[in-house]
Amino acid sequence: MIARVSLPAEKRLLLVGGGSALRCLIPAVAKVGLDIVGVLVDPLLESDDERHIGQSVASQCAALKIDILAHDDIAATAVATWILDRAPNIALVASWRRLIPDSFIEIFNGCALNIHNGPLPRHRGAGGLSWQVLTGERSATITVHQLATGIDTGAVVFERAAALDSGAIYPMTLINACHRLMVEEAFPYLADTLSNDGTLEVREQDVDAACYYPMLNTRRNGLLDFSWGVDDAERFVRAFSYPYPGATAHYRGRPYFIREASVRERNADVHPFMHGLVTNVSDHGVDVFVSGGILRLTRIADENGTDVPWRVFRCGNRFANSPTDLIEARLYRPRAAQ
Repeated sequence: MIARVSLPAEKRLLLVGGGSALRCLIPAVAKVGLDIVGVLVDPLLESDDERHIGQSVASQCAALKIDILAHDDIAATAVATWILDRAPNIALVASWRRLIPDSFIEIFNGCALNIHNGPLPRHRGAGGLSWQVLTGERSATITVHQLATGIDTGAVVFERAAALDSGAIYPMTLINACHRLMVEEAFPYLADTLSNDGTLEVREQDVDAACYYPMLNTRRNGLLDFSWGVDDAERFVRAFSYPYPGATAHYRGRPYFIREASVRERNADVHPFMHGLVTNVSDHGVDVFVSGGILRLTRIADENGTDVPWRVFRCGNRFANSPTDLIEARLYRPRAAQ
């Protein structure tokens, strides 16, 4: 169902989020003359962004003379007071790690919008990009939607998708593609739409088509099960790799992180007793039996993230994760997602 939401005549914007998404949103909105009354920045993402690219949201706000508050809890009393003192009537959220409460959403009368990496309602939730690798997505999608009760449930305002190049898809592949869509299409759309008088056209999500995927923690959730099929195992490695540490597998009692793997061969005659067995070490990688074939491990790191030479791993030894650890990996949910 299509509906329309009236925009306020005098627009007062609050920007919320962190990292490169917020850093790119600020100038996109400011350059069209919209009044940004405040920026709420996640301090963890702010510190990560400054370390990686040498530029911070704080420095942008200082240059543009915009009030800024660094805080990671939008429901905190001090944050709510800071927001209400600035009387915003439109909110744009980009890369916020916590659930946003109804008390915040109700301030904006349908004009609180979130930028989401992924198609809605098919990929709701904060763990989106690793889950999108696991589900075999071959395109990147950026979606702007209204904030509403629940997680990523609000009506869709804007959506753009771009097919990805053939080849191995990692979370970083999707991060880069979504960032391009965000900067080149979503942010210009928002800046243009909000700088004009009128309404937002919104489309309700099909609740029967919704899939929710929780936040993930690579070191707790990313344990590789060598009883999986060879294609599923290869996809799992990619889902927990770049920019993340990699899928975990234990070898002789020590954890290693598999960052790259490929299917050496598919073979339906692999017996379950062979799962995890190192069957060959060559100049091309470490070959390990999994269900339905042989998985070739081509980049393996230690606990410090240092690449490990393939010769460390010996034929006849095994990679394995205990059944207890595998169950715990499936059940674990990061605290921020609870």
